[in-house]
Amino acid sequence: MLSFYQITVLEEWIETQYRSFGILLPLDLTIDHVGNSFNTHVIYMTGAKEEAIWDDEKAAIFLNPDKPVEEVREAFFHELCHPLRHAGDQLMLPRIFRELQETQANQFQLYAAMPFFMVKDIRLPSYKDEAIGLLAQLFGVTPLLSKRRLEQIERRIYEARSHQEFVQHLQNQRTRADPANWCPEAKAMFRLAIQRKMQKGQGVVFR
Repeated sequence: MLSFYQITVLEEWIETQYRSFGILLPLDLTIDHVGNSFNTHVIYMTGAKEEAIWDDEKAAIFLNPDKPVEEVREAFFHELCHPLRHAGDQLMLPRIFRELQETQANQFQLYAAMPFFMVKDIRLPSYKDEAIGLLAQLFGVTPLLSKRRLEQIERRIYEARSHQEFVQHLQNQRTRADPANWCPEAKAMFRLAIQRKMQKGQGVVFR
């Protein structure tokens, strides 16, 4: 079923980066490993607001260690998007652009925290709740984020399968409509219908 899933350009970029850094398994997705790989300094500060600051040369992400480990990891992958994919000071941007960047960071978070090339190698339980729990445990994220990612994957697979089935349906219709594929009985009936029309003086126009 997972073979129907088509990765996005962003997912492909993340996978390429991860592979180049030797980040190949869920165990490799530690904050320190990923942060160091992307040359991003991680600063833990009690009560800190999770945010990223960066320029053309350096980047830093502030995290609050008082929160549950899973939430800290999710905040890290969200904030990591900004120095890697965005330019400019968010505070100086119009609200609509800040909201767009936050939406992009939420998408990046799903891809970076639970890369598809890792997910597809995991034997998932048949029951959805069990699959969500297993993915949350393996990737060190909350069940909520695990559910969002799994449902995103399921939705993409459903859309891809539906598209393929629709294309196949159209191809089958064209095949059935082609006289070359008709059975002998259908061809005989078609020729008889033409003969009767010709006998009645009705022209037959082929387009």
